[in-house]
Amino acid sequence: MPRKISIPFDDIVKAINEYKNKIFEGHEMLVGPTHPIWADIREGLNGEISKKCIYTILKCNRNDVLRIIQIKPHDDVIMSNDTSIELIDNDSSDFEIESHSDNDIEKINFKITLSKEEWAAIHCEKKYQLNNSTYLNRN
Repeated sequence: MPRKISIPFDDIVKAINEYKNKIFEGHEMLVGPTHPIWADIREGLNGEISKKCIYTILKCNRNDVLRIIQIKPHDDVIMSNDTSIELIDNDSSDFEIESHSDNDIEKINFKITLSKEEWAAIHCEKKYQLNNSTYLNRN
């Protein structure tokens, strides 16, 4: 069990709130644990708490700190990207999808046609056969 933090939580929140714009880099994503901002916050708290502990408090949203500093938790953020999705015709005969009702695993089978030269270029020639329990013979 980790030891208790020796400084009041309100002091931690104040220090985090001072560097809020640098911590979240303006797009509500927390900077990494090796970012130098954590050392600056630690120095602001007189070195009484580790950089890793400060990062963990924010990453795990301990004591609902993200709500206190008015940042939405990452799970609640809805990202909107302007990406276009191209629809592919599923009637193609190059592949088929098998779905089993007992489990929801889909298996996609592709039909790939290769020439003799293409197959020779990617085909592995080494074969190993187990002769007995201790020796491998190469064919």
